[in-house]
Amino acid sequence: MVRIIFGIPRGEWSSEDGCFVGICPGLMFGGVLGPDEAKVYAELCQAVEEVIALMEAEGHRLPRYRQTELQWQGAPAIGAGGA
Repeated sequence: MVRIIFGIPRGEWSSEDGCFVGICPGLMFGGVLGPDEAKVYAELCQAVEEVIALMEAEGHRLPRYRQTELQWQGAPAIGAGGA
């Protein structure tokens, strides 16, 4: 089960890409692409869990979403070359 602390992972159809795109803004860049919406969402949830585990293992703070200001707060980007 995905722990929702940063936002809701979501998938939507992309006419530009011609497939479903699963994203989790505020936690990870990029996403999961594919023709099957349910499979894209399942793969996205797995990717989110892996990103969380990696961030925790490396001692990074997980991002927090401040709904009142609609801004992401927190952690550095994974793989951005910094700590």
